[in-house]
Amino acid sequence: MIRLQDESGEDYVIAAALYRTNIVEQTFQKLIESLKDKEEDPVNQYIHEEYALYRQEAQPYGVEVLYFDEVGEGRGRFRPRVLVKLPAMPIWKLAITLSNGHLINNRKLTYDWYQTRLSIFNHQHITVAGASVASQAALFATRLIKPYLLTLADPKGPNASNLNRTQYTVFDLLEDPDTHREVSKAIALARSIHGQDPFQLIHIYPEGITEENLDAFLLGEPDPEKGLTTPRTSILIEAIDHFPTKRLLLEKARDRDIPTIQLADVGSRGINGFNSPGDKQRRVRLLYGLSDKEVAKAFADPSPETFMQTAMLASGITNTLAEPVAFKFLKQQDGNPFRSVPQTGEVAGASGVIAARNAARFLVEQYGDPTARFAGRQQVFDVRTGKGLRRYRDSWANKILNRIIKRIFRKKSLT
Repeated sequence: MIRLQDESGEDYVIAAALYRTNIVEQTFQKLIESLKDKEEDPVNQYIHEEYALYRQEAQPYGVEVLYFDEVGEGRGRFRPRVLVKLPAMPIWKLAITLSNGHLINNRKLTYDWYQTRLSIFNHQHITVAGASVASQAALFATRLIKPYLLTLADPKGPNASNLNRTQYTVFDLLEDPDTHREVSKAIALARSIHGQDPFQLIHIYPEGITEENLDAFLLGEPDPEKGLTTPRTSILIEAIDHFPTKRLLLEKARDRDIPTIQLADVGSRGINGFNSPGDKQRRVRLLYGLSDKEVAKAFADPSPETFMQTAMLASGITNTLAEPVAFKFLKQQDGNPFRSVPQTGEVAGASGVIAARNAARFLVEQYGDPTARFAGRQQVFDVRTGKGLRRYRDSWANKILNRIIKRIFRKKSLT
């Protein structure tokens, strides 16, 4: 048995068999195998110097990380699951980013690995609002960018209907034994990310976005207890289904010139909508498919009857109606006993992957040009056909279809 004690003096006892130490050697071997034959390279030198220290005296080398079960025993106690020994944090960060390669660069392909990794990505603060489809973007953005800080916000807990398109497990569905409340998706997602990288700094808002914490969420806030200050958001990834909060967040981000990627997964189409810094001065709409007046009216107090109409319009009618299932859904002839919009795992994954790459590309471009803008207003990828599309402005077809759909729903509400 191994006895452990945390900073508060709390004692934990785990079986010696749950102490895993072979990850250190395994990590060093993989790193050394992957290095180019350039002894003068600083990363090459650092890795070999650290490996020499480890070989000299393995026992004190590295960092020990104690993982706990997702749900505790009550009274604030959590059951220890496993004690893992990892190499020094820089070695671990190198290991989990070595295969990222050089796929993300500026348009002129002038940045080397050091500049992209150390000067750009290491200084970013990625903020994620909503943790269903946006959880996919958070996971892939963290793996690709490895930002300095990741902030997550979602007041709701995972449920079984989320499991077809997220990484949550049945353990995340269990309520807290002390409060008997569901565990926030923000907490569950942070646990999942820390399962891969316990060194990733994560700030969570399990209460979700509110008028009181909105400024802190986007612009940062001081932490008197730790003597730290959360930095301003570098880029916002948003996928909130509560419309009043969605509008408030998007408007505040536009006011503060915070680049924003909006996520949606409709039918077989993964959709990214973009808001660039300077959009307010250029009078660019908040959403691709709706004017700001329509957004204000539809988002103020949406009823269940208008939710689908608004979601379709906000995602772009030309996207929604691209699927045969959408026509049947409108006519209520598809034989589906459920009224939810079709959403599947591979589409949510595609939307998240696209968002991660768009975020990384934008951050690289903005590093060289502070006035950089996203390339277009909307990007769509159809998983069913494998085709992609980037729109720079709202199309006439979309505007015409918007009016037709509004009339259809207006007639249905009258009858």
